[in-house]
Amino acid sequence: MLAVPVGDGARAVLVIDVPRSLSQPHVVDFDGHWRFYARNSVGVFQLDVEQLRTAFLTGDTEDQRTRELRATRLASLMAGELPVRLRSADMLVVHLVPTSAWDPSRRVDAGRLGRALDQRLEPIRAGGTRHRHNLDGLLMHTSPDDEGEIAAYLQLFTSGVIETATADPLTLEKEGERAGLWLPMGAFERWLWESVPSYLRFQATDLEVDFPVVLMVSLLGAEGARLITRNPFYFLEGHPIDRPNLLFPEIVIEDPEAPKAEYLRPVFDALWNAGGYPAGPDIRDDGKLDLGSGYAPLN
Repeated sequence: MLAVPVGDGARAVLVIDVPRSLSQPHVVDFDGHWRFYARNSVGVFQLDVEQLRTAFLTGDTEDQRTRELRATRLASLMAGELPVRLRSADMLVVHLVPTSAWDPSRRVDAGRLGRALDQRLEPIRAGGTRHRHNLDGLLMHTSPDDEGEIAAYLQLFTSGVIETATADPLTLEKEGERAGLWLPMGAFERWLWESVPSYLRFQATDLEVDFPVVLMVSLLGAEGARLITRNPFYFLEGHPIDRPNLLFPEIVIEDPEAPKAEYLRPVFDALWNAGGYPAGPDIRDDGKLDLGSGYAPLN
């Protein structure tokens, strides 16, 4: 909200920027008045039955397109059909999809995408990346190995969508009491804690996308893995993850400066549940997070 002085400065006009809603259309319900309205270049008008039907279908379509984007990109990633190939079948993938992603008039040009290089934006769990422009936008990735495979990448789309993925989030212990496949929870939580806020700020300030943004986190190739923590009691109580791929619920982020715990805690909770726990030892009664059950608490 911004107050703009008018005239001699004794009065002001309040300018309020209202982001596009993910759950439109909205009804005006006041003092017995219950109507749906829209705005065009002429002014405000009441929606008729056909316009209402279109408005509701449009909202459903955008939600569906967001989910389809995730499903399509994950399928391409697992099939090795993207411009780069990750070096393992187990992967952590993050999508950040703004509401403006489906508006063709809101394309992001190469200049704004290139600001990622100035801001030193990096793929999740990676540094020292290479970059190149491609048909989708700007691709950043780690150096390929002898097989042409990489450890992590970040794709900036001209739609304002951010996709990043890292290989080998799981650890394989071949011998001893802990032989098997493990997911180190402290590392997993810290990867998201340190990277997602920087992506949101970049979308807001450099790509100038519309909020809210939908956060979607996926863990691929996780079947049979157990969660490992610094708490021996939780180590004993857990169960192997019972499905190949974990697609965590979509999280709607209204504000790029929202507290990290507000939008990451549901992801952490869902993963702890997938590992057989009602909640993780890092979730305290006061709502703060002790990352990895042993790290210093973060507000």
